[in-house]
Amino acid sequence: MTDEQALLNHTAGRLATDPRFFSWYLAQYCDIEALSQDELCLQLQLSSADLPKLALCIAPDPGNPDFSQHIKNIAEYTGADAVQLAQIIRLVGIYNQQSAIQSAKIIPMGSPNADGILMAAREKDMPDAEPNPEKPE
Repeated sequence: MTDEQALLNHTAGRLATDPRFFSWYLAQYCDIEALSQDELCLQLQLSSADLPKLALCIAPDPGNPDFSQHIKNIAEYTGADAVQLAQIIRLVGIYNQQSAIQSAKIIPMGSPNADGILMAAREKDMPDAEPNPEKPE
């Protein structure tokens, strides 16, 4: 491995925590599907030497109208399969949305985990009682 390839691998590994880059999507996808890097390369029809090149690309937003064009450009640049790249981005996005929904909890007031949570103000329920004639108003 050349010094340049080692630097690319190192940088790609550091960007695996940054969701703006393909490196993050590839790491998430490998975790979800329990894939090794070699299996990922096989699925993407990409050589392992070109994987860091893909990992360093900025990942396109699936909500962007130019998403498919961005994917095609990245596929041409890296040699990866465009359909697989698009599927990885979408699958990881859906998986992370589902994980966020499942991890959201309702915390009952008064529980030890409710510290620092503010409660919305509510009107106090007043009973429909007649005024007390013995009390002056």
